[in-house]
Amino acid sequence: MDRIVAEHLRRLVPPGSANYYAIRFSPRNGREQIGLLFAWREELLRIARECSDAGVAQARLEWWRSETANACRGHARHPLAQALIPLVSDEKLPLALFDQMATAMKRQLAGTPPSDWAELQQHARQLDGSFCELLARSLQIPEDKIEAARQIGAYSWLVGTIHNLGWELRQGRYLLAHEPLQQYKLTPDKLLLQTYAQETAAFIDEALETAEQWRQSTTQHLERHPLPALRPSLNLYALAHRHQRLLAQERAKILQRRPELSPLEILWHTVIAGWLRF
Repeated sequence: MDRIVAEHLRRLVPPGSANYYAIRFSPRNGREQIGLLFAWREELLRIARECSDAGVAQARLEWWRSETANACRGHARHPLAQALIPLVSDEKLPLALFDQMATAMKRQLAGTPPSDWAELQQHARQLDGSFCELLARSLQIPEDKIEAARQIGAYSWLVGTIHNLGWELRQGRYLLAHEPLQQYKLTPDKLLLQTYAQETAAFIDEALETAEQWRQSTTQHLERHPLPALRPSLNLYALAHRHQRLLAQERAKILQRRPELSPLEILWHTVIAGWLRF
C-alpha cells in the first residue's frame, strides 16, 4: 500500500478502534481492500461530524461522489480514491453501491428523518447495507448470498444510531423514524427533557425492540457456517449485537452518555465473530 494512503488509513481507522479490529479479523488476502472501503465510508461519516454548515457538507459529499466516479474512469485525484481504482475500474465493485451510500448520506445531511421503521430500514440498507455488500463483493461473495450482507449492514446501522442518539440530538440531528416519536407525543427536542422521561423511555424501548426484530431477520439469511466473504460484515454484526445488549442494560442512561465497549471487549467480540453459528 502507498505510504500516503497507509498514513491516511491510520488516521481514519486508528489502531484499537472497532473498525480496526473489523479489518484485522477479516480474511488475510482481503484486508487491504477492506481497509480502503472502511476508510471511504469514514470519509462520508466525517462530513456529518465535522461540517456544521449544510451547504459545505453537501458540497463535500458531492466532491467524494464525483471522485469515486473518477476512480471508475481511472483518473482520481485523492490518494484514497486512487487506491480504489483497481477495485472499481473493472466493475468488481459497482459504482452504484458507492452512489447509494452517498445518496443515503445526502438525505441524512438534509435532516429529513424517515417516516416509519420500514422506511428507516430502507435508508439503513442503502447506507450501511450497501457498505456491507461492498465488503462482501470485494471478497467475491456469490450473488445469492449478498442479501445477508445488506441485512447485517442495516442492523448494525440501527444499533449504532440508537447508541449515538443522545450525542446526535445535542448536535441538532435526529436520525431515527419520525412517526414513532409522534405516537408518544414527542419531538426530537423533547427527548432530552426530563419532563418527557417516561415517553422517551417507551420510545427507546420500541427502538431497541425494532433492532432485535432486524437482528432476528438478519440471522434468517445466514447459513449455519457463514462464508469467509461475510467475515468483515460478521465482525460488525458481533459488535452491534454486543452493543445492543449493552444499550438494553443501560437504556435509562443512553441519552446522557454513550455506553462504550472496552478495547478488550471490542477485540474479543471481533475474534468470536469467526465462531458464530446460526
